[in-house]
Amino acid sequence: MRREWAAFIKNRRWEEFEKLAKTEPDQILCDTVAELEKGFTEKADRKALKKVLWILEKEGFTPNEVEETASEAPAPALLTAAFMLSADSRGDTPITYGSEDKGRVRWLTAYVNETKGITRASEDSMSSSEGHARLQLLRSSEARPYLSAEIDPAYALWRFKRALSKNRPGSTPPAIAYWRSVIEKATELPHPSKELKATKTKASERSEEILLMDPTLSWRLELGAATPILEQMYEAQQANAAESEDEKKAATKKAGEEARKMVITPEIVADHAMRLRDLAWLMHLKGDEQAGKVLSAAEELEKKGADSEYAKGLVDKTVVIYVESMKNAEQS
Repeated sequence: MRREWAAFIKNRRWEEFEKLAKTEPDQILCDTVAELEKGFTEKADRKALKKVLWILEKEGFTPNEVEETASEAPAPALLTAAFMLSADSRGDTPITYGSEDKGRVRWLTAYVNETKGITRASEDSMSSSEGHARLQLLRSSEARPYLSAEIDPAYALWRFKRALSKNRPGSTPPAIAYWRSVIEKATELPHPSKELKATKTKASERSEEILLMDPTLSWRLELGAATPILEQMYEAQQANAAESEDEKKAATKKAGEEARKMVITPEIVADHAMRLRDLAWLMHLKGDEQAGKVLSAAEELEKKGADSEYAKGLVDKTVVIYVESMKNAEQS
């Protein structure tokens, strides 16, 4: 088909083709009109195009027959998929990645930790039909109280690669061996939560409310990390024993705040900020409107660290759990 005929076809100006058939008949015109006559379904269009073909036939041109090859059924798409769960109490985020090759589907599940790398990993190999059945199962399953969602496979590979760079020598799980060459090819991708918009929130929403969500209920500092806070608060109480109750409370509170700044290290900030970003993204994928609140807590934590409302709430929660555990130990 010649380029100048595009406007005729778009506007269904079949009279222009009729003029060409009378004045400049050729095989290209004949083949083009024949294809158009097959493609249009309206009776008026087909009638006009058949008239053009009749004129061309009188001039000695008939459409070339195009051999129609038997259409092959498209091969089913090879499986490539990934899923993520929200972080557990240790900060491990389970990510499952699956890919199909030569009739086999291999699945890798790795527990990604922002500071330790990949802490655990397991893999499975199965037939294509079994792999696709598992894919449907993963899409429909839930892991309460954690949140689960399907994610971009390319991002899953990037998180694996990013985590592996943080593994200490000898700490990489054996299951990673087969996948290392695939993971090393991954390219850097920004966290998907950076495309979301944080919600304006109150201080309580960035601390207590976030830490009382089902996926975050188990989040806390390692109990040993709370020891310096309790020690400094106790020392402040003893040093101000002779002071008034208000002065003693103020001194104790100040000691706790100073200790919090020592306990909330850059590693803890990075760990919990990633937990929050992952959770905000998963909530967004699930259509949860609270995702913006979680992202707000993540952004403030990244910006203010130990002075963020989330960090304060995290320390308070840990201290309460620590004190309760000590009381229970004494009673035992």
